Amino acid sequence: MNSLTTLISSIFVKRLIEIIAQIIIDICLHIHISERTPEAYGECIQSLHAKGIIERETSIRLKILVQLRNLIVHQYGKVDYNLIHQAYCSIVHDFSAFQQQIRRHFQQD
Repeated sequence: MNSLTTLISSIFVKRLIEIIAQIIIDICLHIHISERTPEAYGECIQSLHAKGIIERETSIRLKILVQLRNLIVHQYGKVDYNLIHQAYCSIVHDFSAFQQQIRRHFQQD
């Protein structure tokens, strides 16, 4: 790959992480709308696990994804591209698991 293709791929992957993490955050905050809003997005995701809505492994993986999103969006420092690559490789599985667990929770109610 040439440098332009690499740059475009990097921008695409970071944007994908940002969008999917934001969708997860929005769903999480919506679930908490009638309660105290968690102070941090990671806390919001952990509370979904504490309520039995999502599995522990899913909450751990999504918390990491949201933290990575924060690094990308707010540019807190140098982004570790190994983390970007790991997130990209697992994002479809993690988001699918989240969707299934959320759907299952609301079908029970």
